[in-house]
Amino acid sequence: MTRSTGRPGARLGAWRLGIVVALGAVALAPSGEAQEAPATELVAWAPKWRKGDWWVIKTYQRDLKDEVSSPEPAEGAMPRTPPDPRREPIPGLPPLRDGVPEGWVLANTFRFEVVRRELVTYPGDGPDDKPEAFVVVAVRTLDGPPRTAELWYTEADLTLFKVVREPKTERARTHDVSGTVQLDPQETAVIGFPLDWPDFAAAKQPSSDIAVAGRGVVEQKVRPAPNGAAQVQVRLALKVGDDETRGRVQLTFEPGAPFWSRLVGPVYLAELVDYKGKR
Repeated sequence: MTRSTGRPGARLGAWRLGIVVALGAVALAPSGEAQEAPATELVAWAPKWRKGDWWVIKTYQRDLKDEVSSPEPAEGAMPRTPPDPRREPIPGLPPLRDGVPEGWVLANTFRFEVVRRELVTYPGDGPDDKPEAFVVVAVRTLDGPPRTAELWYTEADLTLFKVVREPKTERARTHDVSGTVQLDPQETAVIGFPLDWPDFAAAKQPSSDIAVAGRGVVEQKVRPAPNGAAQVQVRLALKVGDDETRGRVQLTFEPGAPFWSRLVGPVYLAELVDYKGKR
């Protein structure tokens, strides 16, 4: 059985058979104690998490109430249909009206917290094989419908590995996630939060094509933010041809922040509004 390295492969089956060892009191970044070096070199602006770091994300969803087709359009009139968000260019943050971007409605506000580190061993591991480390991030809503989840990231390269819905309850469900890049995964609908996520190792290149299990190829492009600040923008899009992409989303990262600071996509807008954990 092959252990996970944060790359697509046989890791999901290995996870289901794995033995989990919780180390909830262990720090997730160097703090004066010797730490094993990450297996993968990541970009300098990738998040660096410690147990207890937290952040708050406010989300908006596209408002389609005025764009739906009329069930009985006037004779000779064309029915109104919502625009295809896959064809729209990624905009900047729209102008605000009463604190909400035009064309969008306020959705949930989510609080994230790094709660523990987990070590996983796999069947077939030798006596000298070290367990694989994961960072567990707890998520809960601060307003809107109450929802809770846990996001498991590989410690070596911060790949989103699995999503646990309503953890520590009788309704708990685990959703395995495959691939180093996430572009509107199905689990997004489970917790109502955009789980789009880049590949922090591939982000050392300005442009990369990354195969995602069951989705095809995602094009990842990295560039400095146009405002000249130290921020970095990452654009993800599903490739459907040599000159065509769809499902585009743009993430903005700020060095020292524990998560992306803004997400702009066809369904969600989201922004980082508060956090603790800046280095």
